[in-house]
Amino acid sequence: MPRSQYKGWAEGKPSIIKQHSIAKHEVLHAYLVAYMQTLVRPGQDTVNLCLVDGFAGGGRYIHEDSGKPTLGSPFVFLKAVSEAQALLSIGRKKDLAWNLDYFFVEKERSALQFLRQALSDEGYRDRIEKDVHLLSGTFDSHADDLIKEVKKKSPRTGRSIFLLDQYGYKDVPASLIKRILSELPRAEIILTFAVDSFINYASDAPKTKKILEGIDIPDLLQGRTFEDIKRNERDFRCWRASRTDPLLAVVRE
Repeated sequence: MPRSQYKGWAEGKPSIIKQHSIAKHEVLHAYLVAYMQTLVRPGQDTVNLCLVDGFAGGGRYIHEDSGKPTLGSPFVFLKAVSEAQALLSIGRKKDLAWNLDYFFVEKERSALQFLRQALSDEGYRDRIEKDVHLLSGTFDSHADDLIKEVKKKSPRTGRSIFLLDQYGYKDVPASLIKRILSELPRAEIILTFAVDSFINYASDAPKTKKILEGIDIPDLLQGRTFEDIKRNERDFRCWRASRTDPLLAVVRE
């Protein structure tokens, strides 16, 4: 998706969102509702959890096709958790204590300001800087502090969810994912990695090697060149299919 579609926030209005992003939000909502229900064991009184949206955006969009307004991923978090809380309250004699914190990280100041206003308009004004935290800057610049916050809330397990819906493939290096998972044993990471975009534009030029080094992905070519692989259509299809989750190989080491 071109970055220009998000220019609306800088102009004080919702940005454009495409249908495939709506589909991602629907999957995220369903996952969060299901996940929250797995956290509660019989006899449990308190739920401790940090929820992190590393690329939060401005919170409000206009659907590219229908022109209808729609809310972004921070609201998916908030609304999915509310739905799960309602489901978990059914039949309970004693209410659960929910000890949750939401961290919405956004590097574009205009988008973060727009998100703050959207949260206020949607009824979350009183929760901002209480359990809803807005962080200005890149996700990687806040990662260390976020890990500390998770450990503070959940010292033993590091229970947390990180949504890392990056643009493209360069903003979340594999080493950072590995560090989160090693320091927070029960962290869940939902990562967007534009594999097709990378493969389509990758070449044997030094720029590609620099990109790979920047995101801490090891040699994907296994001694071959991009030119050699792309020259053979069958080889290219097989290579593409075998490399669609390169980050996991690094994390598993």
